[in-house]
Amino acid sequence: MIGGSIFFLLYMMCVTFILVNLLVAVISTNLQMLMAIEDEEKAKKESTQSTQAQEQAGVGQQEEEVREPETTQRQTPHKHRRLPNLNHKTLAALKQHVEDRKRNMREYYAIRAELNRIVAEVKALPINQKKVEEREMGLQRAAALRHNLLHNDVATGRSGDMLSTLLTLDAANVTDLGAASPSVYTR
Repeated sequence: MIGGSIFFLLYMMCVTFILVNLLVAVISTNLQMLMAIEDEEKAKKESTQSTQAQEQAGVGQQEEEVREPETTQRQTPHKHRRLPNLNHKTLAALKQHVEDRKRNMREYYAIRAELNRIVAEVKALPINQKKVEEREMGLQRAAALRHNLLHNDVATGRSGDMLSTLLTLDAANVTDLGAASPSVYTR
């Protein structure tokens, strides 16, 4: 008796949950469709107002014929872009913005070229060339030493003496005390 009542209550709760979800889905779908229809009507009204304003302003019928030839199908504009707001005034502002960006990029490239020239001059100084050569030599020596030590049985720890291995690696500046990673000791 108790099992049947528990089953009945669970069944009623599940059915109620499903029906409420269906009701909410239907209402939200209808609301979205109504809002889309309303947006289309609003866009049509704005386009008719803009065409009337253009005709009054003296813009010829040529633009209208170019925009809407009879052979093409009318498509709805993408909702998330601002192209429906594009008119002569905003087009002029957009052109100005593009020209400003191009000018800024030309100035940036000029400044970047000047900085690259300055860096090349600084690197060409004898004192900097000497430091660069010393650094490259040190890196080559360290790479050769690491290569030789890591192929050595004592340095890789295969001899079984861990203390001598660590001391050898520390002397070669292979170990980093800040990062205790075992990957340093593998081939």
